[in-house]
Amino acid sequence: MTKEIPLTLGKVTIVDDEMYDILSVDKWCVTSKKGNCSAVRSMIGANGREGTEYVHQVVTNHFYGKKPGRRIGHIDGDNLNNQVENLYEIEKGAKHRSKVR
Repeated sequence: MTKEIPLTLGKVTIVDDEMYDILSVDKWCVTSKKGNCSAVRSMIGANGREGTEYVHQVVTNHFYGKKPGRRIGHIDGDNLNNQVENLYEIEKGAKHRSKVR
């Protein structure tokens, strides 16, 4: 089952039930790069500096643990579909995609 989390600009991001309670406590925004929308939030890092965190990062870190430098793609090309089964890891220098691990 999936749920929607509201974003700015009237958009929503789709997440698995398990992630909804974790993600819905924060305010998420929509950002657009090259016409592709993503769900993000501002955060203060361990170094005290403000940064940006993406929903797909939170989801993959929750299910597979943190991995520095991990790049995530969306199988269906919709960056607002953040269901775990829609995410894959983009291997550095690879021309193909693999499941997140």
